[in-house]
Amino acid sequence: MVKSQLPSDHSKIVMGGHYQIRNTCIVTEAHFLKLKKLLDLDLSSNSFTLDVKSDRVLPFQVFSLAMSSCHLGPLSFPTWLKSQKQVYDVDFSNASISCSIPYWKYSIKHWKLCSSLCNNHLFGTIPTFLGQLSWLETLHLNDNKLYGQFPSSLQNLSSLETLNLGNNRLNGRIPPLIGKGFESLRILILRSNSFLGELPALLSNLSSLQVLDLAENQLTGSIPASFGHFKGQLQRYTKTLSLVTMLDLSGNNLSGDLPTEMTNLFGLVILNLSRNHFTGHIPKSISKLKQLSSLDLLDFRTKNTAKTKEKEA
Repeated sequence: MVKSQLPSDHSKIVMGGHYQIRNTCIVTEAHFLKLKKLLDLDLSSNSFTLDVKSDRVLPFQVFSLAMSSCHLGPLSFPTWLKSQKQVYDVDFSNASISCSIPYWKYSIKHWKLCSSLCNNHLFGTIPTFLGQLSWLETLHLNDNKLYGQFPSSLQNLSSLETLNLGNNRLNGRIPPLIGKGFESLRILILRSNSFLGELPALLSNLSSLQVLDLAENQLTGSIPASFGHFKGQLQRYTKTLSLVTMLDLSGNNLSGDLPTEMTNLFGLVILNLSRNHFTGHIPKSISKLKQLSSLDLLDFRTKNTAKTKEKEA
């Protein structure tokens, strides 16, 4: 694509309060001067470079900002966002941002539907003030360079349905509090971090859970038997959305037997327990998992196999 300047007067193509562009160019504050009634701004799936001076206040107050794949960075979070007081939906994924998440709790307190800051170069710890976004439904901070422990303040996100913190540098234990405060959580992804310790049995209290991905961490111990009895699993069996459909614990240091209770997860479509240190027998009742389309037990050692390897050693 050829990089060009976007004409500065776009007020005539704004329809219904929504501004959507598909092109490759440099965008400055001049392009927004006449857009005082703008409610939704969608510049996503472009290669735009936003060159808005840090001291500028844009003339609109939008509800939705979609700028994925634009160039908003690289050295700081876009400061013009600080003046937007009613944004409830933000997508800044893959936006070349290389900094820590700023402490702008009064500017982002309205974020409600979705906050996506994934696939950037964000570093530092996850700010505790994010726990004040009690109406937030989706939070994607995956594929960054965030470090530190899982902040306890996130348990206040009672409306959260999707939490993706995968592919960062988070460490410490997975806190049991996750199983206490997220009644609406359907998707929990913590893969490819450095979480350690045992799997919290309280995770089975996540009554709406569909996807649990804890792969590629440093988790130890055995799978809690309670994982076969996710709260609400049986009484909601007829409601597909209430069933756990994917469980990925691969690439950890888990050991012991595969609990027979796991075969109570009748809605499982994907089960990946590979690259751990499990031993014992694979329960015959696994045949009850009629919906299963992918089963990966690589490196699972039955007791007979384990004894044979010990003798050979």
